[in-house]
Amino acid sequence: MFFFKGTTKLSCNVQAENATKTLICDLGNPMKSGAQISATFHFMVHNLDQVENITLSMQIKSKNIRNSSSEEIYLTFPVQVVTQIYLTGASLPENIVLPYVDLESSADLEVKNEPLPMIQHTYELRNNGPSAISGAVLEIDWPAAFLGNSLLFKSKIIPWGQINCTVNTSNAENWVETMSTMNPLSITTENSRHNLNKRDVSKVENTMEEIIFNLTCTTVTCVKIMCRVGLLEKEKRAVININSQLRMEFFVQNHKKQFTFQSKASYIVQEVPYKVQPVEFPSDNTMVVTRIDRSGPEVVLPIPVWCIIVAVLGGLLLVALMVFILWKCGFFKRKLPPTEREELL
Repeated sequence: MFFFKGTTKLSCNVQAENATKTLICDLGNPMKSGAQISATFHFMVHNLDQVENITLSMQIKSKNIRNSSSEEIYLTFPVQVVTQIYLTGASLPENIVLPYVDLESSADLEVKNEPLPMIQHTYELRNNGPSAISGAVLEIDWPAAFLGNSLLFKSKIIPWGQINCTVNTSNAENWVETMSTMNPLSITTENSRHNLNKRDVSKVENTMEEIIFNLTCTTVTCVKIMCRVGLLEKEKRAVININSQLRMEFFVQNHKKQFTFQSKASYIVQEVPYKVQPVEFPSDNTMVVTRIDRSGPEVVLPIPVWCIIVAVLGGLLLVALMVFILWKCGFFKRKLPPTEREELL
């Protein structure tokens, strides 16, 4: 829309010549001496992928014989890349309950290990625009072992969208990776290959003395899940679900403690599909926590004496009521069949 300063609407036409479009607006006929006009123009520009800036030229032309054209003014607008990337996470469910295990029965321990509780953390990388991204790396630290003992039984990664993940762990048989159409991100650096960092044993022992034990990468050994995110346009998202079944042995040995399972995710944008690069590539991190509760033993409460007395009295009252009803109905006054002597008489 094109307007004068005020409420008067400009009359404009667009003329195309080769790849150049010219906007011609009538400023008034005639335009009196000393007149001042203020106008607002709104342009929508497309195909800016390989453009660094946009230049517009402005000039006033008239039908005067002298000075019919004003000096041409150039306005240059730099093209910028702006992306709003949000990383969110959730635990489904927010807390799990471990089954009760009788430490005095080894057979019971084997039975309770079969229905292992499941932990699921979901991370979502969402692009709110206005610019798109063509490459990002999402890293997730996932607690996996404590002092050499595995905390996980089976784990599965389910990506959704333009995302592909690999797990850097020596126990690859315990992980199921669902691959997307993208090429997997290969991790070959020595630091990431030995990401199962060793913890200070004395520090861990001091932490274990606390009532609440947080399963984080500072207290246990974590595996690193590396995800490569592809093209993510405006209002698009990439989601990854991580499911893990817990082993019961660790939690049975520390049955007097309360636990929280904490994973941490971080991302950084590395590529954009434009010639112009952003001033700073977006990055952020977040954490998801699952509370681990435990069910207590089934306690059989003794039946109170008053309940027994009430039950006995109630039963006797019911029997008496039934006898009374039968008596009223004449059940006890029924006529007996005649004897042989009565029949001879």
